Amino acid sequence: MKVKDKKSAVGVASRAATLLDVPLLFELMMDGSENGAFTDRFLTGTGMFRLMLLIVVGVFRSRWWLGSRGLTAWTMLDAQGETIGFMNTKSGVDGKGAATTVLVHLAFKPEYRNMGFGAAAVKAFLAAQPDGAIVTVYCTKYARAMQHLLKTLRFKRHIGGTPMPFALETYLFAVDRAAGPEPAHAPVVGLRDRSRTRDVLEGADEGFSTAR
Repeated sequence: MKVKDKKSAVGVASRAATLLDVPLLFELMMDGSENGAFTDRFLTGTGMFRLMLLIVVGVFRSRWWLGSRGLTAWTMLDAQGETIGFMNTKSGVDGKGAATTVLVHLAFKPEYRNMGFGAAAVKAFLAAQPDGAIVTVYCTKYARAMQHLLKTLRFKRHIGGTPMPFALETYLFAVDRAAGPEPAHAPVVGLRDRSRTRDVLEGADEGFSTAR
């Protein structure tokens, strides 16, 4: 069956990225940069070199857990027998011991977009977060699909700026498992949560970008 004939997502499995995944990661990152969903800092010759270096080092570090604070995780997303996209996240703990995570990138191959895989991947990611965790996503104004997805999943849009100048929209999700088996959304206090996010971003790898 051709991909375009598939009706909907049937589930997404995640795995740690390996060096064999670097070409696909680079391709999807460049695609997102070119269409405006990601930052455009990688669209120069120097930027492309830095992006490749970022991916290779990031994949190696995340797979072998070298360094603990602010670790960037590159995760491949598989479905229907093949790799269809990736998710890049950065997790840490603020000064008060609260878990905080930034969903940095989420991208799929063109033939697997608008099929529900993004929602399935984000739902699975939220379900894996500890109770009380704050999940933050930054979007450029061109990341319309991602903004729509986040609103559908009950992320709350935060007004008041972001710690990254190229991220024009900030969305927050506070995991509250007391509401039931699914990760419900707890009340979010904007400035407090932004300070948590800034702790995670401190010392971040070059190339932090917005999610699509």
